[in-house]
Amino acid sequence: MDFPGYICTNSLSISLNIEQSKALTAINEWFCDSACPVFALTGAYSTGKSKVLQALLKQMPKTITTRRYLAPNARTARLHVTGQIEEVTSIYSWLYSQHPQDIKEDKPWYPINCQDHEVFNAPQESLLVIFDAHLLGNDFFASDTALYGSGYILSDFLLLLKGKMQDAQPQSLPKILLLGDPYQLRRGAKEKSLLEGLIFQQQQIPFLTVELNSQDRDLESRNEQLDFQRELVGQLATQKFIQLPICQQLALRTITKGEQTAQIAEDLISPGCECIYLCATNERAQAVNFGIRSRYLQARVPGHLVEGDRIEIYNKTYSFEHDGDALNEHIPLHAGQFVRVTQAARGFFSKSIELKGRDKPTTVEFAHVTLKSIDTCVTILYLPEFLTSLKPELDTEKLLALRIWAREEADEQLRDWKSSLEGMDKKSSEYKAAREEYQKKHSQLILNSKFTYAARLRYAWALTVHRAQSHPPFNRVILDASAAHDTDNPATDSYFRWLYTATTRTMHTLDILNYPTLNPLSKTEWHLSSLRTVPLVVKQRFHFAKNRIPTESELNLVLPTGFNPETPALFALLLTISDALHHSAWRISSIHQHPYKERYFLNNECVEATLDFDYNGKFEVTIGKCQGLSGNAQLEQELRQLLNTPVVWLDDNIRIAMHFIDTLIAKKGWRIIDIDEKPYKVFAIAEHSTGKLKLDINIPSASSISRKGVISSIHLVQADSKAVSTQFKVDFING
Repeated sequence: MDFPGYICTNSLSISLNIEQSKALTAINEWFCDSACPVFALTGAYSTGKSKVLQALLKQMPKTITTRRYLAPNARTARLHVTGQIEEVTSIYSWLYSQHPQDIKEDKPWYPINCQDHEVFNAPQESLLVIFDAHLLGNDFFASDTALYGSGYILSDFLLLLKGKMQDAQPQSLPKILLLGDPYQLRRGAKEKSLLEGLIFQQQQIPFLTVELNSQDRDLESRNEQLDFQRELVGQLATQKFIQLPICQQLALRTITKGEQTAQIAEDLISPGCECIYLCATNERAQAVNFGIRSRYLQARVPGHLVEGDRIEIYNKTYSFEHDGDALNEHIPLHAGQFVRVTQAARGFFSKSIELKGRDKPTTVEFAHVTLKSIDTCVTILYLPEFLTSLKPELDTEKLLALRIWAREEADEQLRDWKSSLEGMDKKSSEYKAAREEYQKKHSQLILNSKFTYAARLRYAWALTVHRAQSHPPFNRVILDASAAHDTDNPATDSYFRWLYTATTRTMHTLDILNYPTLNPLSKTEWHLSSLRTVPLVVKQRFHFAKNRIPTESELNLVLPTGFNPETPALFALLLTISDALHHSAWRISSIHQHPYKERYFLNNECVEATLDFDYNGKFEVTIGKCQGLSGNAQLEQELRQLLNTPVVWLDDNIRIAMHFIDTLIAKKGWRIIDIDEKPYKVFAIAEHSTGKLKLDINIPSASSISRKGVISSIHLVQADSKAVSTQFKVDFING
């Protein structure tokens, strides 16, 4: 990432850097383009997306009279309320009916029912801003307790915007501004992510994207976090996963298993600490939850909540204080809320049913618990099995049992009404009206049943990183980094994306437990025993781009006497030599061309010399014999130094690996003096005060890096003395 050392301050008193100002200009131009309704402003953490939006809102075109701010859910919506933005709505609340209208697939069904008349009456004058667009995807979604529209939220969203006229032109749509982080974990498949824009392409809706890359560094204390994230994002952008960032042990620290255990537990169970333990999977998070409760809360019975338990609610639920309660008018508890247990029932009660085709009855356990949130204290009915299951889901048979009981409960309450219907004339209009009213009431009773709203609760001492994305950042995060949600291989897009997301979940401190080792040498096999002791003669290599294409002006140059430009690689060699000598007093007077040798005749103000450039069939060049300067060793050394060109790497993976090797061995007093690049390997000669040796360094293809590492093996093959080979083993026996 770049770090501009300058900023431009616009007239609106919001300081934007050059990149952010260009993004703001692009958005203003987009407002004027009636043919393009969608614009995505993307960027990693702290690249200024919110600042650009703030600047935009201060100079919003007068043609935009209606603004709506949407987020993936109510939890993320609250994170984006600011002085300029007073209300942010969950896209589900905006798009679907506020209350379920029917039962579909045995679930309460929320149909598309947006009441935002201003947007639809004047779409050309409306702007929809969607925050955290990377958390919205078009994969099918339905929870155990709710089905929204078709289950495909983005399809429903576009269906609503385009209305009944499915051939609606882009000009008839509101402006849609997406903001999101392309490097965080997504919801579902990449190609179905809202931020990727594929759904707009499929609907032939024009779509623009601008990415912010430079980090804003306003507070010195955040630099460690930003440095860490920059390394992750850089490798995600290039898709080369070579090295995990090193923690500076300040705000981001690595801790060893067993260290600080008591302090971590104390922070987790402290009501006001805002500390969370993040894991890769639900199974691992549940194991941590069980361990904390057993050891520090003396909770012995699975599913039996105890005073002080920290709980997250997974479904909308209401107060059901007694077994016979109907849905009351209390304020509901919503999915995603964190609450504390203040009082728990001492035992469970259960209900059983014999389902068709089953060998034994299906039994569901229930219990009451009193929970305290920020603004209320309620007693609810919950399902202990959901609380203790490894994943946040309920057995299919028990879901079916709950739905049957809710229906039976409604049947019982409406028994007399149903009997009166049976006595009516089935063909009469009165019967049809009464029947419709009965069905409506029956569905409403099912929807309001304690069996429908029985609370799905989960322990919340530990969460998955995915789950934490929908919550505000925590004061302190302890991260188990041993594996990502779908891999234990750190050299992958998945692991880097998962780790980067975890770093965005903390406001102050991130403690990383079980942090894996990943650098170019982390999977390297060292072979230091089988070598030959032989004199090592090093010829100076001349590196040049063999496929260099001459410019028009270079083609018009007067060529040295004796040079034939028909061989492109030799023409590239001539141009590179000319470049190397350009700022010196040396000039090329003529060239004698021989098979596998170019003899250059050179002169400066006071002396002439010939220098051989030897090459093989692959045009790999070494600088050979020099004549004419035998009496002036210093002048020959200066000439050779002028021709000491940097390595021209053919494979970028090899370039990266060898830069790491060069840096590593320099720390021990070694230096690479010769490089011979081959497919997937390098023969390198390293020099030390004790002598020289030759290394065979194997570097696999990009597709093999995640399995074999950046450098798969290093073989010590030759040395010019036992002393130098012994020194190398001492320095690098441990890698």
